[in-house]
Amino acid sequence: MENKDNLLAKWAEGLLSDNERKQFEAEHDLADLKSGLELLDQMEFPAYDRAAAWEQLKQKQQQPKNVISLSFLLKAAAVLLLIGASVFYFSGSSDRMISTDFAETKEILLPDDSKVVVNHNSVLSYDDKNWDNKRLVNLKGEAFFKVAKGSIFVVKTPNGLVQVVGTQFNVYQRDDVLRVACYEGKVKVFDEKSGFERLLLPSESAYLVGHKQSSSMFEEIGSTPSWISGKMVVQSKSVSEILNYLSKELGIKINFSNIKSIEKYSGPIYLDNIDKTMAILSMALKWDVIKKGDTIFITKSKK
Repeated sequence: MENKDNLLAKWAEGLLSDNERKQFEAEHDLADLKSGLELLDQMEFPAYDRAAAWEQLKQKQQQPKNVISLSFLLKAAAVLLLIGASVFYFSGSSDRMISTDFAETKEILLPDDSKVVVNHNSVLSYDDKNWDNKRLVNLKGEAFFKVAKGSIFVVKTPNGLVQVVGTQFNVYQRDDVLRVACYEGKVKVFDEKSGFERLLLPSESAYLVGHKQSSSMFEEIGSTPSWISGKMVVQSKSVSEILNYLSKELGIKINFSNIKSIEKYSGPIYLDNIDKTMAILSMALKWDVIKKGDTIFITKSKK
């Protein structure tokens, strides 16, 4: 006889023959299962493979057959199927997630052919099933967007919302910092907590720290974000701001407690080559740079 678990899944989908169904329903008390499946049919959720869900849930709940009776398993199956479908519906398991590690970037294509370059140490997710109804992505980290024309496109971050139609823009969100730069079209930035709202035009940017408007570390806007090429240019920024930025972006420890953090630097920094960056900073600011283990130690040169 066919595996009873498979018969249960086929019964749930109405795939049993008349003889199989009569024999199956005569052998088991299916009141609980029928009740559970009626509830499932009343719910509105994306297409759901009950047979696959049953197999997955069955593996997690698997117990020795000589301990739990088939009757108990059949009654539990209704509950498991109901819980499984509910979790799928409410958790948004249709979301697709893209994550990057340190020193890693990824280029992806969204369902509407919008292009996204995800910077390192970032997480981006979106609802693939509901994309035609709602163009929304969740972002933690940094990404550059080339949005295809269409309905409103929204980037949701822990620090605020970015809303566009068809345009090119960059979003940076880490800790309490949100920076949005517009390269093409128009970009609306909104921070619900502070009430900050601004419409950006090409070559304009908004920079929020702790939900308050501030001055950005990187003022220049070229044709694309400088981080994509791995090279950034800063203008008269404190070394504490630069080194803290490098530490967070590259996931490295930098000890500079013995130098004046208010010291200023103007020039390039290289995210794809920390050794080159440290060599340039060392020459420009007359530092001694020593790497011990996973930490870079910076002190003022005695020469």
